Amino acid sequence: MLTDTTCRLTQFPPISEIATTDFIARRSRNHKRGIGRRSLRDQNAALRSRSNPAQPMPFRIKPRHYLPSLLLVAFIALLPILFQESYIYHPRPYEVADLDRAKALGVKAIRYKTSQGNQTAFLYQAEDTATPPTTLWIMFSGNGSVALDWFALPWSCNDPQTAFLLVDYPSYGFCEGKPNPETILENSEKALQRLCELKSWKLGRDQLAVLGHSIGGAAALQFAAAHPVKTILGC
Repeated sequence: MLTDTTCRLTQFPPISEIATTDFIARRSRNHKRGIGRRSLRDQNAALRSRSNPAQPMPFRIKPRHYLPSLLLVAFIALLPILFQESYIYHPRPYEVADLDRAKALGVKAIRYKTSQGNQTAFLYQAEDTATPPTTLWIMFSGNGSVALDWFALPWSCNDPQTAFLLVDYPSYGFCEGKPNPETILENSEKALQRLCELKSWKLGRDQLAVLGHSIGGAAALQFAAAHPVKTILGC
């Protein structure tokens, strides 16, 4: 009886062998499922690639790569602001011959001081009289010119009741300092003030007129906004 039972038991494999076999079978089934899932994904990807042809990957720059370029662009954009005076104003000194020729034709230098230092403007009148003129033209030149470049125009006027005050900007001609709207206005105001002191003139709105060329047009308007005048001309 015992022998027969033992024989029947020996017909079954050991438990450890059963577990190993079951593990291998489950692993085989999972592997096949995984292959099936991967195959399905591959098929879907293939279908998508046929309907949507592959597009080139967009070119992407990392922040550390484009930061220097941004800084360079910002610096270039700031250059006109940092050096705007050198772009706008082009100072030019006088030659000795220019001043000698102007003096020989009756031009008088008006010297005065501003916050920018020593300044020089010029006065021309057909006849040197103590009587205030009926019209005093305050003249503003262009950004590459000096006051005496205007002289041909005043010299052609023979009216003794008309006078011309030719204003230079700071750093132009004999003037010191740096040009900008504020210092140019100061130059013109102090030039007029010094002229009236020297000649003992009292000039009102009906006697003042301004004439400006190029950037001098802006200077003339600026003066007229601060000091009412009867005439404004620009060219």
